[in-house]
Amino acid sequence: MRFRRTTLLIILAVVFVLIAVFLPPAVQEAPQVRLIRVAHKAIESRDSLRDTGDWLILDILDSRPELWSAEFEIRNRLGGGIVLSHGKVGVEFLGAGGDWAAIDLPPTLADYPWFESAMRIKSRRIKVSVPVETRRCRFAIRFRPVTVQERCQQALARWGLWRRFPKLSAWISDWMPKSERWMECRPEVELPSVPIEQEAL
Repeated sequence: MRFRRTTLLIILAVVFVLIAVFLPPAVQEAPQVRLIRVAHKAIESRDSLRDTGDWLILDILDSRPELWSAEFEIRNRLGGGIVLSHGKVGVEFLGAGGDWAAIDLPPTLADYPWFESAMRIKSRRIKVSVPVETRRCRFAIRFRPVTVQERCQQALARWGLWRRFPKLSAWISDWMPKSERWMECRPEVELPSVPIEQEAL
């Protein structure tokens, strides 16, 4: 009995070493951002408020800049070896004066840290309003490479070992490094000079 237990421990140690050493590193690619559509932002017309007699509102409407509604998609390529953050994405647009201006986005799931590890996302969409003269938008996106533990779990599931030996697979997985290394990228996307009402390629 003792010999069998020793043999089992040796086999487990060998399996552990083989997985840790020979598990191929995951491909790491930064998230990709693409433009989905750009459309004129619907604003209340001057004629609809003319009957109210509130000339102050009409003057404010006249002084407002014309806006575009732009929609972007942030995507984690399948097999890219990264995990997108649920946190807030920073968005800036290049103004007519040549300076970058930040866009204040509404609150996101960043207020709920538990959601970060509870569910992974492959893509997310961002909608912003920018002046019509905007030609570039810049994003601050947080992501991280998959951990060694996550790579181990994927390999065990792919090889069918997790289904056949769940306890052993869980034991091996628990011994794998699980440290997360978050990083940030700042891709830029060029906007067209005319609206794109249909989904962009």
